[in-house]
Amino acid sequence: MTSAYLRSEQMRASIRAIAPMERWAQPEEIARPVVFLSCSDSDHVNGTTLFVDDGWTAGKGY
Repeated sequence: MTSAYLRSEQMRASIRAIAPMERWAQPEEIARPVVFLSCSDSDHVNGTTLFVDDGWTAGKGY
């Protein structure tokens, strides 16, 4: 979904400028929460949404 952004340095720079951490997430940073939710460590996690979005949602006030 981001391939068009990744091809353009101008687009990458504009996204970095408005992202709270000022960088793109690395695949392993997305994978860790997925692994957590798929293992027994998250057995008592329910009824919530885990946002893995660099703080984007919190910063937008959603």
